[in-house]
Amino acid sequence: MTKISARLNDRSVFFMHYNSYGKQLTDEDIKLGEHRKFVGSYWELLGKLQFDYLLKQGLKPHHKLLDLGCGALRGGIHFIRYLEDGHYTGIDANASLIRAGKTELKKVNLDRKSSNFIIDENFEYKKWGGNFDYIISISLFTHLPISKIKKCLHAVSNTISPEGKYFTSFFRLECDEFDKKSCHNDHGIKTHDDNDPYHQKISVLRKISVPMDLEINYKGNWKHPRGQEMISFKKTQGA
Repeated sequence: MTKISARLNDRSVFFMHYNSYGKQLTDEDIKLGEHRKFVGSYWELLGKLQFDYLLKQGLKPHHKLLDLGCGALRGGIHFIRYLEDGHYTGIDANASLIRAGKTELKKVNLDRKSSNFIIDENFEYKKWGGNFDYIISISLFTHLPISKIKKCLHAVSNTISPEGKYFTSFFRLECDEFDKKSCHNDHGIKTHDDNDPYHQKISVLRKISVPMDLEINYKGNWKHPRGQEMISFKKTQGA
């Protein structure tokens, strides 16, 4: 059984300002599996990759996990199968992707397992719950300008447990490339400082995390097929 909380504003108009993520898939699109392409493909690879990564970081079945930008549950399926009932919360701006994710759960007989889904376009963390042991977001920072990343980190700081960790993937900008508006990474992906897909500099992410009482840890390569790297955040000691 799933619990869903929703507040829609003009069909995810928030994300439509920055990228095409607000497009709502039809039931026919979902039936044809278009949601798997819509979230960036690599369905099997990236779903298992993020699950295995969190296992290596210490995720256990009793932990509470927040999947921020859960999409159609490419990774969520693995986490829901592994975690205790009610310990998975998935948040996404796109209602149709969560609907698609529920069809994916049904395919593997996980639709009766308790999970929480929240439709949220603007990091309204007060409706998320809290005290999450782990938070993960894959390909979220790559679609957001720095102003929205600040909102994301503020929300994370207010919902993560004192010992919890937040892992998020991003396109890293090399220090000597900081003045470039656009650049290509080693995988041929063109990223931008003011357009989707976005790149970020670690020093900037570190600077904006300080007021949020968060410490950043650069994790680096985690074998993402498009060259996204990983960073983690945790509560500042004594905060």
